[in-house]
Amino acid sequence: MSILNLQSVVKIFGATTVLNGITTSFSSGTVSAIVGDNGAGKSTLCKTIAGVYHPTSGELSLDDAKLTHLNPHETRAKGIEMIYQDLALARQHDVISNLYFGRELTGFAGMLD
Repeated sequence: MSILNLQSVVKIFGATTVLNGITTSFSSGTVSAIVGDNGAGKSTLCKTIAGVYHPTSGELSLDDAKLTHLNPHETRAKGIEMIYQDLALARQHDVISNLYFGRELTGFAGMLD
């Protein structure tokens, strides 16, 4: 069963077409990879899925609900996460802590009155 679908996704920056009609789907219970040369559009595709960029045209859907105009906060709430390529890691923390920087729990759930 396909949970994330991309249909004819195009992303243009100025005079440069970075994504040119991407149509694919990602299925539940599978591991997928996006592979390509430098400058092939991998990061742009991931950022478009994560809501950082909005496609110039085309449509993205998650469980048949449109994602095309959501922002990163909204896509994260739907379970889509982007791990950015960044060398600015906190070496004193483990991998999970680095992934959750800026999104740490700040309140207490289930407190009694």
